Amino acid sequence: MPAKLIMTEGPEPGAEFPIQDEVLRIGSDRNCGYCLSDSGLAPHAFTLEYRNGEYHLHNRTGDSIEVHGRRLEHRDSARWPFGEEIELGPGLSVRLDVHGDPAPSKSAVAYTIEYDAEEEAEGVDAAGREAAAKSASSKTMLQIIVILVCAALGIFALMFDPGAVSISKKDPKVEFEKIIGKLDNNAVDKARGPYSIKNSLQQARYLEARGAVEAKKAYAVVRDMLLKHSKDGTLTEDEREIWDFVTGRIESIKRQPSSPL
Repeated sequence: MPAKLIMTEGPEPGAEFPIQDEVLRIGSDRNCGYCLSDSGLAPHAFTLEYRNGEYHLHNRTGDSIEVHGRRLEHRDSARWPFGEEIELGPGLSVRLDVHGDPAPSKSAVAYTIEYDAEEEAEGVDAAGREAAAKSASSKTMLQIIVILVCAALGIFALMFDPGAVSISKKDPKVEFEKIIGKLDNNAVDKARGPYSIKNSLQQARYLEARGAVEAKKAYAVVRDMLLKHSKDGTLTEDEREIWDFVTGRIESIKRQPSSPL
């Protein structure tokens, strides 16, 4: 399994971020590889570097932090031992988790693509897996029905609403910034996981910008998360906006002749 960062304290304890690059910027800026916009960190607070089989943390902030028993001042760097938890800021702690090869993995995608709903809860024993699988199958069928109904309603609206605008004709950059702004302002109920949705959407957009083959699957993860957090398969207006944007990006990627997806 690839190395990953696990949030132990912060906006979403337990959130995992697989490390894909040998040099990873960490901060509140949306251009950072590991974006923590709600954390109170500086735009570019830290840089994580993989070198000679080890990870090193570079402090870009004006404050000092403690790494492996020593104070790390501004522009200093230190080795980040595997499994050690570091307090990056007030109320924000992250652990470097490594099992097997510690090298960054380009194939890793935040919020693992092959998501198995029955394995989400910890401690599921072998006897309960069959029942969990049946439950997941039923949920999948319900999701397919919901998607088909939503697609039919969308086609109906486009046919009979003269003012309707095709998703594909909208500026994706403008739409993306608008959606991220709403998520930052808690336009989506926090109980439905806006922090997870925002990070996954940013990851998908980042992969698309780099032309990565995982971009389409990453966008599909966002749609699965929307359905998972929806109430009885019903999306709110803001969730519908995210759904339409993600669907538009998936269709756009499919139409690219050079895309191997």
